[in-house]
Amino acid sequence: MRITSLAMLLIMVLSLPAQALWPWGKKKAKRNAEPVLELYNDDERRGELVEPKPRPAKREETVSAKRVMKTAEEGSPSAQLMLGRMYFEGRGGVEQSYEKAHRWFKASAKQGDPVAAFNYAICLDAGYGTEKNGAEALRWYEQAARQGIREAQLNAALTYETRDEYPKAITFFRMAADAGDVGAMHKAAELLLKRVDDPSALADGVAYLERGAAQGDHRAQVKLADCYQRGTGVTRDYAKMLNLLWLSAQGGDAEAEAKIGYCFAKGVGTVKDSARAFKWYKTSAASGYAPAQVALGNCYIEGAGAERDLEQGLVWHRRAAEQGDMMGQFSLGAAYANGRGVPPDADKAFTWFRAAAEQGYPLAQFNVGAYYEEGIGVEADASEAVKWYTRAASQKDVRALVALAECYREGRGVAPDRENAKRCLQHAASLGSEEAAKLLRKSF
Repeated sequence: MRITSLAMLLIMVLSLPAQALWPWGKKKAKRNAEPVLELYNDDERRGELVEPKPRPAKREETVSAKRVMKTAEEGSPSAQLMLGRMYFEGRGGVEQSYEKAHRWFKASAKQGDPVAAFNYAICLDAGYGTEKNGAEALRWYEQAARQGIREAQLNAALTYETRDEYPKAITFFRMAADAGDVGAMHKAAELLLKRVDDPSALADGVAYLERGAAQGDHRAQVKLADCYQRGTGVTRDYAKMLNLLWLSAQGGDAEAEAKIGYCFAKGVGTVKDSARAFKWYKTSAASGYAPAQVALGNCYIEGAGAERDLEQGLVWHRRAAEQGDMMGQFSLGAAYANGRGVPPDADKAFTWFRAAAEQGYPLAQFNVGAYYEEGIGVEADASEAVKWYTRAASQKDVRALVALAECYREGRGVAPDRENAKRCLQHAASLGSEEAAKLLRKSF
């Protein structure tokens, strides 16, 4: 089995065919955006989900806090809101006091003022003038959201998304989207399109993308193109897909540029043209888009659209890998394993395969298992080999299924278990593995 594993490993470390994968992904991004913790400001309404902006600059105050105080104490919610803002920013002749700001926002919010409700939620969420209380903050975000405060709708949605409460997140993203917020349209669509078994949700997701795309949102155009490429919520249509990618690429969207490169490389919706594919990949890669950097590296390695240049291939794979791109990491590991454009280095090969494996790439997981089994670039550890073979096998990697079957059959890294070995081989054979079929006939 060791010889078999090593032979399979040598196959797996070969680079993937150039431009083999539709370039999904993003520049390195957080899993979810965070709620924007700044006060509501009518002069600075947001149309997108963005990183928190600096606080608004202080403005000259024509009304003193002393004059507002009397009206606020008489119970005017608008005066209470204004006074809270003055204390929060330290203007109108008063020193900044988050505690007093929090108190006046609360008073106004309890009288039903939606802006005060949002500002009070911000204080609770961030701990301005009071102890942090996420649950109470969310309750006030919801109250303000249902009264039409878009920022509250977004913060409620983002909070629910971080809690993996997606139906509630969708509800509030829809509120903001239906009010015209393009970023919320994109987020609502993103969550709705994950409901692959719900045709109604898919249709709604596509509808939000169409609205965003029609308003010139390049990200919506790219995601709508993905829908047409896969036939998600719409009939598959490569012509519409390509048209949307062109629109987005004209605005400089790097993901759209990479996908146009893929279309030329594979002849999807257009003629095959490796030179034009190379050009688009290079444009996207120069913007730092990691999937394009991987594809460009593959072009250099394969001589597709450019002269073969292993060193340049390595340069671009390394750039992608150093951004944390799974395919870039795997490709860099393959370069070190094969000595392609760089001296062979088993330790570095293992390091990069492991990085890709930890992100869930099954080919890398198989390689890590084989490295542990053979003691290549790492101390031999049969139990670790079984662990990584199991992870790859759970993703239907036939080589891992065969390797795992042999571990069970021979009791390497795991207790001997012929039934499990047989099941692994049967699964691999059902996926088309001739080797698994032969082993079944020979051993069972």
